[in-house]
Amino acid sequence: MPAHAATKLVRSLVALCLAALVGAAVPTPAQADFPPHLRAWTLSVHLGEGGAPGKQMWLTWYGAYAKSGTITLDLGEAAALAELSVAPDALNGPDHECVQPSAAVLTCEVGELDGEHHRMPIRFTPKASARFGDAATFTVSARPAGVTRVERTTVDLAIKDGPDLVLLDPEPFTFPNYPIVPAPAGTTRHQPVRLTNASDKPSRGVTMWFHAPVGVFPGSHSNCRYGEPYPWYRVVACDFDVPIEPNRTYEVVGGLDVRLAPDAVGDFLTWTEVLPLGESMPEWSQLELVPGSGPELAMRAIHAQAADFTEIDFMDNFGAVRYRVRNRYDVIAVGATLSGAVGTLVDVRAGVRISGKAALTGANSAGRDLTAEIRFPDWVRVVTPDPTCADYSNTHYACPIMAEKFGPDEERLFGFRVEITKAGGAPGEVSLRLNERLAEHPQDTRNDRAEIGYAAASPSPSPSVTVGPTASPSGPAPGPSTGGPVDVTPSPTEPGGLGGGLPRTGMSSAVIWSGAALVLAGAVLLLVTRRRGRTTEATDQG
Repeated sequence: MPAHAATKLVRSLVALCLAALVGAAVPTPAQADFPPHLRAWTLSVHLGEGGAPGKQMWLTWYGAYAKSGTITLDLGEAAALAELSVAPDALNGPDHECVQPSAAVLTCEVGELDGEHHRMPIRFTPKASARFGDAATFTVSARPAGVTRVERTTVDLAIKDGPDLVLLDPEPFTFPNYPIVPAPAGTTRHQPVRLTNASDKPSRGVTMWFHAPVGVFPGSHSNCRYGEPYPWYRVVACDFDVPIEPNRTYEVVGGLDVRLAPDAVGDFLTWTEVLPLGESMPEWSQLELVPGSGPELAMRAIHAQAADFTEIDFMDNFGAVRYRVRNRYDVIAVGATLSGAVGTLVDVRAGVRISGKAALTGANSAGRDLTAEIRFPDWVRVVTPDPTCADYSNTHYACPIMAEKFGPDEERLFGFRVEITKAGGAPGEVSLRLNERLAEHPQDTRNDRAEIGYAAASPSPSPSVTVGPTASPSGPAPGPSTGGPVDVTPSPTEPGGLGGGLPRTGMSSAVIWSGAALVLAGAVLLLVTRRRGRTTEATDQG
């Protein structure tokens, strides 16, 4: 993949993840920077020649800030190589209604675009005239309802001859469900890797690509190459110069060692891909991979015979494991105390602080599972909200924690400028909402809420602003206050304060986080399209 294409892929991934972290399903005036978005794709299609058994794939789509839209898959020139078919019972579902006017075109009206990934099975069957080496491309287009913006994904379709590696362990990649393995923080797990060759063509060897999130450390081996996190995952490529014969099963001796960070908490998704030796992923060539230094990781044939794979289904050379780590930590709501005369503009920072020995790490925890719900009291008017927060009702904001690593004694504070409209009243509130996988870990829920209160104005004639000790970089700080004395002090609630319990108001976590699968599973799906489908291009049609 050329460097500019890899750059586009990264931009697409980051933009989509950010939209998922911030997104509510329906745009509001305060979300003008987040237009309706709908993307659809399938992975690249590799088929045998002469009408060989077809391949089941998945047409997958994701939408944010949109309720519905239209998806069109058009084989175009690829119709000379293959036919597209959909089982009658799959054409319509609770979230889609599709029609197929020909063996080359599929059109679907999709709804329920609540920030979740949706999918339906589709099948590609090679035509009798297709021959090895033939290749073409086709497009998958998506348009949200009521807008002119179209996003197009270009997909490769090729008639190929050669080895077909199938990963048996870890379990084949099944979106959005992955095997869950409970694991203590700081321990090393031995992840099994087994594969088979489902074709009648041998492979001269195997390249195993392993992807580890921040907080997970693979062992070092001399036949493996290691890269830095990109952007949240570390890439490892291990080469095995071992002939992989048809209808035999092979395993990595002792499995792949995976160490979990001592401060890890939450879910950590790792995934593995196996490819014939020499078949690389061009976009990873943009990274500097450094050889390891430990003993060589070995692969050997075992007596078990391969299963009868008459057809190769969706992503069968991928496997994934989700490690669920329990660790003690405490997330504390940080409120604020405001003072000033009526009409005073006040700069407010409120949010979250973490304590304990665990860290919420990267896209696997802090970036996906934690949000600060900020509800301002009725005696203030929000003039400038924090741009990273979703506006629910002009006084209620949902602010996701976007941090590569959110560790002990760190804060994430969100900046707002508000106007005091009357001299105090009932306080506002900062409350925390945690994904159920984080909520099950030991923590003190009594400090999950903090007040946004009012104090009498300072008698000092000079304007002043007092802010807590650690300001968050999550949003630009509002400008200086004007109009009189101001005191704004973030105040974390200590145990025994307002009482505990997770908030049960506001939108569901599926809406805010655009589905638990996006940053984990969605990031995986977007990254694996690196080899099988080109970056989506967005165009405007007048």
